[in-house]
Amino acid sequence: MEELTWDPPLRPAVEDITRPQSLSHEVVVISPEGEPVDGCTVVALEPAWTSSRTDAEGRSRLRLHGAGPVRFLAWAPGFSVTTHAGVIGEPTKIKLETKIQGVILHPAEVAESSPSFIIRERLTGAGIPGCVLFIDGPENQRSVAISDQDGLAEFVGVPKSAGVPRIYAPGMLPTPSWELPALIDGNVAHVRTAQSVLDGLQPGDFSVGKRIDTPSGDSQASTMPLQRANAQGQVLFQSLPLGRYEFSI
Repeated sequence: MEELTWDPPLRPAVEDITRPQSLSHEVVVISPEGEPVDGCTVVALEPAWTSSRTDAEGRSRLRLHGAGPVRFLAWAPGFSVTTHAGVIGEPTKIKLETKIQGVILHPAEVAESSPSFIIRERLTGAGIPGCVLFIDGPENQRSVAISDQDGLAEFVGVPKSAGVPRIYAPGMLPTPSWELPALIDGNVAHVRTAQSVLDGLQPGDFSVGKRIDTPSGDSQASTMPLQRANAQGQVLFQSLPLGRYEFSI
């Protein structure tokens, strides 16, 4: 077990500047009962942001690049947001979490009368893709959106009496461990995040990470999705809350 402490400043993530030929990657989404889910939005966060929608058979195709690990977010109306780690070119099946009553989940699509927010890293000003946003309204109604490749998240049908959004780190479950404290100025949410890289692994090795300074009562939700080392023996960690983490291989 190797323990790493993340205290700013952090070493920037290493990015591959090459762009391999894209592949058509199929994702199948099923309900907790094993039934296909129609109209589920599937987002691939890495190696590049892209999204698609499932058909009546629960199938979706995304254009992905190269080979190696990929992280997904999936959600459909009435279900909680689900994270999934996969490998490009290998079959991917995502089982959605148990349905949540009183929750409305919306894809990041434009509606002119709907509120929108741009999620930006406070120091660099860069937009952050893949953040999950919650806005709570009356009668326990909750609207959910996800930021696109430019950091833009757009809601649909949010009540005027609703509050400001809560923002969660890309690819993580929307729990207190992964909430990104934000300074909201108009429609821009400024967040401070950590970016680093775990290297020295063998290509294909799997890494499990966990936040160890978790908020009270959130220890079981603090585990990060399983990630696989790329061809350079690296696992990238981007746009996480500042804190202390440990990793095992």
